[in-house]
Amino acid sequence: MGVPRRDYQWIERHPISTYLFGFAAGSFAATASRADGVELEYFGTALSPADLQRAFADMPAMLHFFEARAGVRYRGHTYALVLAAESVEQEVDRFTELGEAYARRLLQDPTDEWLLAHEFAHQWWGNGVTCRTWNDFWLNEGLASFMADAWKEKRFGRAAYLREIELSRTRYERVREAGHDHPLVYESWDHPTASDRVIVYHKGAYVLSLLRDQLGDALFWKGLRAYTRAAMGGAVTTRDFQRAMEGATQRNLSAFFARWVYGAHPN
Repeated sequence: MGVPRRDYQWIERHPISTYLFGFAAGSFAATASRADGVELEYFGTALSPADLQRAFADMPAMLHFFEARAGVRYRGHTYALVLAAESVEQEVDRFTELGEAYARRLLQDPTDEWLLAHEFAHQWWGNGVTCRTWNDFWLNEGLASFMADAWKEKRFGRAAYLREIELSRTRYERVREAGHDHPLVYESWDHPTASDRVIVYHKGAYVLSLLRDQLGDALFWKGLRAYTRAAMGGAVTTRDFQRAMEGATQRNLSAFFARWVYGAHPN
């Protein structure tokens, strides 16, 4: 007898970017938890369900945190973490693929959650709200990186946040000192280099931390919520982000954006 065949039909009910289509197949151990009506599913090939629960124990709290900071509930009824045998770090629509080795590190060091938070943050910033062109790719990666830093602040304290921001600043300064700095809005993304990645991820996160310092917490998070609510399900540019932050905070941020976002080599 042949292997039984099953046909599945996927129906997508909200707009997503085409780069978010993906799938994972394998013989997985599976377990799940629930938060805010969302089924948080964990799949692995080498870890037991109990180990998966321990590795991802903070996922319900992380969901609450990102929903509160975004002002937008998670768009879906499920979110899956799928562990692969090889090294992989990729989010797609409503699931993320990570390496088994990373989950093992989480079991040894529960504070090593930056990557977990970064990929989950993309469900709001990068997936739910996506850049209109690669010129504004920092809106995907810089925001997700900063929000991973912010999660570590929430979970492990202010010192953990400051360590992540300092790490981003240091990586960015190395690129700047090597003469490879460029604006966050970058029009030559055809063949990105390692330095380009540092710019969109780490300069992006560092600049957002500076904006937070300038505005103060209340206004910064108010602006981020306004931006995320207005843009959810759409494609945006940096001008959209600037207008949303200015509109929500009633602050003229043109000088800040000219120096840190549209310019390079600020003094």
